[in-house]
This record gives sequence, C-alpha cells and structure tokens, in this order.
Amino acid sequence: MEASEQISKFQEFLEINYHAKLLDVALIGQKFIEIDFQELSKFSPELTDDSIEHPDETIKAFELACNNFDLPNDTKNIHIRIFNLTNEQRILIRNIRSSHIGKFIWFEGVVRQKSDVRPQVTTARFECPSCGNIITVLQLDNKFKEPSRCGCGRKGKFRLLTKELVDAQGLVLEEATKDLDGGEQPKRINVLLKNDLVSPISERKTNPGSAIKLSGVIKEIPIILKSGGQSTKFDLIVDANHIEALQEDYTNIIISEDDEKKIKELAQDPRLMDKLVQGFAPGIFGHDKIKEAMLMSFVGGVQKMRDDGVKTRGDIHVLLIGDPGSGKTICGESNILLSDGRYINIKDFVERYFYGKQEYCKIKENIFVPSLNRLGKIEHKKVLGLWRRKKEQLYKITTKTGREIICTETNPLFTIKGSKVYVRKTKELGKGDYIAVPREINGLQFKEQYAKFNNQKLKINDEFAKFIAYILSEGYCEYNEKKKKYRIEFTNKNDYLINDFKQISLNLFAYDCYFGKINNCNRVIISNKKICLALHNLIFAVAFWNYKSNTSNN
Repeated sequence: MEASEQISKFQEFLEINYHAKLLDVALIGQKFIEIDFQELSKFSPELTDDSIEHPDETIKAFELACNNFDLPNDTKNIHIRIFNLTNEQRILIRNIRSSHIGKFIWFEGVVRQKSDVRPQVTTARFECPSCGNIITVLQLDNKFKEPSRCGCGRKGKFRLLTKELVDAQGLVLEEATKDLDGGEQPKRINVLLKNDLVSPISERKTNPGSAIKLSGVIKEIPIILKSGGQSTKFDLIVDANHIEALQEDYTNIIISEDDEKKIKELAQDPRLMDKLVQGFAPGIFGHDKIKEAMLMSFVGGVQKMRDDGVKTRGDIHVLLIGDPGSGKTICGESNILLSDGRYINIKDFVERYFYGKQEYCKIKENIFVPSLNRLGKIEHKKVLGLWRRKKEQLYKITTKTGREIICTETNPLFTIKGSKVYVRKTKELGKGDYIAVPREINGLQFKEQYAKFNNQKLKINDEFAKFIAYILSEGYCEYNEKKKKYRIEFTNKNDYLINDFKQISLNLFAYDCYFGKINNCNRVIISNKKICLALHNLIFAVAFWNYKSNTSNN
C-alpha cells in the first residue's frame, strides 16, 4: 500500500474509532495516543500486516494522519503507541534472529539495568560548502553520522546546521523466570526508549526489578572494533513503541468504599498483628519477631525534632545477618542476588557447575555477589568456589517457653553439661537437654546502678517492658555527665499514649513527669539523674545481652 493511501486509511480509522480520544489527548497536551491493535485489525487487515512487516514507515504514516486533524492547542507530532498485539507477534528474547530485524514484535521481561535520560540526536542537517546544498542525515546508529558526499561531487567536511534532539533512555531487559525451562539461564536484550516513554510517569514502570510487557521494532547496531573498523557481527536493540507494567504500582491502587470499610474493620481486630505476621513469608517458619520488625518497616514512622535541632528519622532499615544454617531457612527453589542485579534460583545456579558426586568446585567465571566487609559496608566480591551440601533432614526444636528453632541435623548449638558449655549437633539433642537462648536481662552494671536509685531490684514485668518500649520507639534517653544533661523524653500526638507513659513512670519511679510541646506533638519529660543513669545502663545491658544471645543462639 502506498504511503498516501496509508495516511488516508489511518485518518478514516481515527475518525471512526478515536476521534473523541484524540481531542481529549490534544486538550490535555498529551504527546501520544494508544491504539488497540485488535481494533486496527478489524478495520483493515492490510494495515495491520504493514504495521508488522514495515513498522517504521507505517507508524510514521499513522502519525501524519493524526496531524491532518484540526486539533485544539495546535497539537502536532502525536506519537502512536500500539498495544494488545496478538500471540503471533510474541517472541522470546532467546529466539530473536536476523529474520526478525525490522519487524514489530512484543515480549515480556524484567528490567535489570536502566540508564539516565539523556538527549539523543535523531536527525542532523548539513550544508555543502561548495554548492550550498542542504543534506539531511538520519542518526540511527550510536555513532554520529555525517554525509559521505554531496550531489555536486564534493567529499569531505560538511558544515552542521541544525540537529533534532529527543529524550532517550536505555534499558536492559531480561527474560522472565516463568519463560525458562529447567536450568536455562535468562537471556538479555537492550531496549531504547524515546520521547513520552521516558516521561516521569512512564519511568515508574521501568524501574529495575519491574516486570513489563514491551512492544517495539527489532533493529541492528554495528559493532565497532578496537581498531576503529566495523565488525561483521551486529548487535540487536529494541526500539520500544509501547510499555505495559505487569505488576500494579502502589500509587495506582484505588481504594473503594468497600475496601476502606474492610480496612477499618481489620484495624479493630486485637489479633491483627498476629495475623499479619502469620501471613508474611509463610514459607519461612518461625522468626515471628523478625517478621514483625519487617512489617513495621513497611509502614515507617514519624520524624522527630529534638530541642538541639537534631532530627531523628522515622523510617528504619532492617538488616538480617547470620552464619549459614543459624536462622535462615532456604531451599533449592530460593533465589540469590548477584552484583549485576539478577536473581537466580540457587539450585540451578549451583548444579550447573557440578558433575557427579563432588562436593566442592572452583569458579573460573567472573561472578560477583554483594558481601559485607569487616567495617560492615557492602562490597562486591568474586565467587571463588561453591559447596554442595548433602540433603539433610530439618529439625524443629521447641523449648519449654514455647520458642521454636528450625535447623539442619548438623547445625551446631550451645548446650551445657555440668558446669561446662560445649557444642552439640542438632541430631544429638534430646528431650530434657538445654540450649542457649536469651531469657532475662541480668547485666550487673544495671543492677548496681538501679539499687542506688530504689534500694531494691525492680522486677522486669509487663509494665516495665512497656515503659522501655515507649522509650525505644518514640523517645530517647540522654545521660551526659560532662554537660550535666540528664533527660528522658517520650513524644507522641496520641493523648492516650502520653497519659499512659506518665502513669507508668509514676508507678515505677514515684516520680511525676512534666509536659511539653514540640511541632504539634505532646511530650513527657523526665529530668531525674538517677532514673536517667539507670535507664541508660539498662539500654546498654539490653544491647549487650542481645548481641551476646544472638552470637550464642542456634
């Protein structure tokens, strides 16, 4: 079909199916319009065939047809974004061949890398110094291209007049896990986004880790050798036309009245936190406190402003650290993270390096993984070798207090015999044996300091634990002997919590607090040196025994 006939046909199609939408797009100043491929195929099978076989020319004719409409706001250069292609146009990244170059296709994948948005030249106009002829050169490659010769016969340097720039961005798209068979490694392809596809709204769809459905045109890119010449091999890139997110973004979720009603009903459930913990990562047994902490991190907290102007942020990060088998339950289907951003099934990753019954093998490939150095900072280190452990039975240990630990049969645990502490494997333990778990806070420093304050040991009951929780979550304790600053403070907007904290303080210490206000928040302040010293040492004791129990547990 000739270009003029295509433009006429597209104009007719838009008049019938998209005239109202085209007006809406022009009114809001939008620079693109989405076209359903299925509707186009019903209107003209010939146009759909042209769109698949010759997408660049056909889509250009489509865009010229848009410009023929008398649109408000003098809207021009509206881009056509085609979606809802048939399964015949779908292809896996690994199956792309030279026969697909220049064709309109679609596939699914996961974004692994994403470059910054930068201007890119699409067209450049040059002037011939000899005859004044204007030469237009399309910039389709990565290397800026100049005219090789003029119609007058001149060869050499031409004067650059103007160049057209568009916003562009590069992606690296990887095959989705569901499209892989057995131990296959996912293949990748480069993607080029331009114009409205790199707008702030569209960018949210293409963040690394996002699963997307992408349609576009396969194009070849010449590979330049180190010598400066061009290789006989070409690389492939997808000139994207339309992107659809396969995972719903939280910012796009619309809460209906029924949803809001159900949320409010759940908020009144006294066992809501227990239910959330049970539903969080159900494949990992136990670790309820860790799950609860991670749930809290999803919600975040309230930023605090102290008297000295120092801000305490409300959001927290959770870092889980542990030796192999000491509290992390994984299986062959679990994923591991590599330094290049890929998530790989651990069983498939390990098994491809092993042959026969060997238990260890060296890695010659340059594979890097995130690792913590001695300073606690993340470094990317090369994998030198892999161990393949034999299948072991998992054991669940239940203590008298109801705590549960899941570990392998060879997991080392600390136990006692007589007056000595030694290590035994899980499978060697039996009913009635003891293992090391944190039971109570018994730091000597805290006991001595607290005795000076109250002349007796304070029983660590629910009320005292609640007092500590208030301080650790929404307050702070300052004990500075040099500056003579002794202060415990709890800040919150909830009057019930403020009064509850004051009453607990009164019950525990027989000390009446005083109130203050900061940034529309109420606060309770305790300025008693002995209480501050006792609490300061208690927090130190908690941190110390927490550390000690974590290093001796499991």
